[in-house]
Amino acid sequence: MSRILTGVMLGSLLCCPVILFAGEDKVPVKDRPATPGEKIDAQADRSLTGFVEEVEAKFENFGSVVVRTGGQPTRYTFQVNSKTKILRDTADPLEAGLKSPMLKGAQVRVVFIDVQPKGGKADQPDLHICRTLQLIKSGK
Repeated sequence: MSRILTGVMLGSLLCCPVILFAGEDKVPVKDRPATPGEKIDAQADRSLTGFVEEVEAKFENFGSVVVRTGGQPTRYTFQVNSKTKILRDTADPLEAGLKSPMLKGAQVRVVFIDVQPKGGKADQPDLHICRTLQLIKSGK
């Protein structure tokens, strides 16, 4: 008798969920919107990491830096001005700024914005204005 009672109990437990959920209406799954492609906001800061190939320093804090990266395009030229922070890997200011020998061949992180040249044509490339140039690993 106990075996029959146990079998009935187990059978009813297995059938109950089917009976309980059989009357529910299926809720349609909403489609997720497509992931948008990358949109570059010229007013927002962008950053990249790469190696310094060339430094043109007119003054300690004015000139340009060419950085080589692994992606496309492979080389970026950044304009450096008096507002640019040139930092060591410890986030302290770098002595001698752009004229420092530690920059040549160094791995750096660059925070920059893109600016359309004034009076330029639409097909001209944007200027990359460097806001922060920070050493990750010095070249020398």
